[in-house]
Amino acid sequence: MRRGNIRITGVPEGPASSTTEAVSKLLRDVLKMDKLVPIDRSHRSLEPKRPGGRPRVIIAKLHYYQDSVEVLRRARTLAPLMLQDQPISIFPDFTPSVARARAAFNDARRLLRDQPGVRFGILFQRGFVLHTTERRNNLWMPRVDADPGGRFIIVVGNYMGFH
Repeated sequence: MRRGNIRITGVPEGPASSTTEAVSKLLRDVLKMDKLVPIDRSHRSLEPKRPGGRPRVIIAKLHYYQDSVEVLRRARTLAPLMLQDQPISIFPDFTPSVARARAAFNDARRLLRDQPGVRFGILFQRGFVLHTTERRNNLWMPRVDADPGGRFIIVVGNYMGFH
């Protein structure tokens, strides 16, 4: 994560929707915080506007790192977040290379999300930790396949786990 940066998705675009004041008020209201969070800078992503498409992401640099940790913790706890009946999400701002490395685990995360007794997470850049009721496995760059029976198979080098 770029230290103190967050990404906010789903906020409708408007003339002053990404100013530091607007983002600070948005965080206070959506996350039910007691105070306004000091923000050094905020802007929309640099991709071009898409007419009728989804709004561009807001990137905000919070003044205090502890505030960014608290904002991300509250966003996870209170999810799903809503702003004017629109769903929004708040994520850490990763560099493009880290975001690509983490995206390699999207299929595994999608398959594991609804499995009872399974917890998982992404280790900093290229690792994936899988907790089951029997054991814990650290995996590096897995390939995930699903068989017709609904089970999924995690293949990592010589390790193959059936769940």
